[in-house]
Amino acid sequence: EQHRQEVNVASGVAELVARTSRVSEPIFAPFVADVVARFRPRLVLDVGCGSGVYLRHVAEAAPESTGAGVDVQAGVVELARRHLAEWRLDARFRVEVADLRCLPPELTGPWDLVLALQNIYYFLPGDQPALLARLRELAPGGTVALGTAVAGTGNPAAAHLDVVLRSTVGSVGLPTSEEMVSALVEAGFAHVEERRLAPWQPLRGFVAR
Repeated sequence: EQHRQEVNVASGVAELVARTSRVSEPIFAPFVADVVARFRPRLVLDVGCGSGVYLRHVAEAAPESTGAGVDVQAGVVELARRHLAEWRLDARFRVEVADLRCLPPELTGPWDLVLALQNIYYFLPGDQPALLARLRELAPGGTVALGTAVAGTGNPAAAHLDVVLRSTVGSVGLPTSEEMVSALVEAGFAHVEERRLAPWQPLRGFVAR
C-alpha cells in the first residue's frame, strides 16, 4: 500500500512538472525548431517528453517527420497522448511509458534526432555518462539536442533552481556549461555546439553529433 501511494504521488508530481515546464516553452521551442530545420530529421525520439509539446514543434518544423516520445511516468504519458490527439498528431507520434536505460526494441532506433530537454538533472552524476552514451547510441550518425538550465552564470533564478533540485528527492544540481560540454565529448560525440537560448537566462541548448 505504501509503495502504491508513493507511485501515485510521484506520478502526480511528474504530471505537475510536465505542465509547469511549459513555462520554458517560448525559449526551448525556437531551439528545437532551429535544430529540426537545420538537420531535417525524419525519425525523432523525445526522451522525457513531458506534455508532448516539443513533438508538436518538431511536426511543425518538419512536416515529413514521425517518431515517438517516452517518459517513465504513466500520468505524463497519458497527458502527452491527449495533447497529441488534440493536435491531430497521434498518427505521426506515439508516446510510451519507458525508461531510456531499457527501451523496448521498437524504440531503440536508429533515430535521426533525439531530444532530451530539461531532464539531465534527474540522473545522478555517476549515471550521467552512461545516459549520454546511450543517447549517442540511439542516434548513430544523427543528432542529440539537449537543453537545460546551467549553474555558474550568476543568474539568481538558476541559483534558486539549483538549490531546489539539490534538495529534491530524485534529482541533482544543475551542471555548468563546461561540465555539460565535457560530458558530451567524453560520451563519444565528435562535435558539440553550445547555444545561449535567451539573454539574461541560464538556459542553454547543446547540439551533439
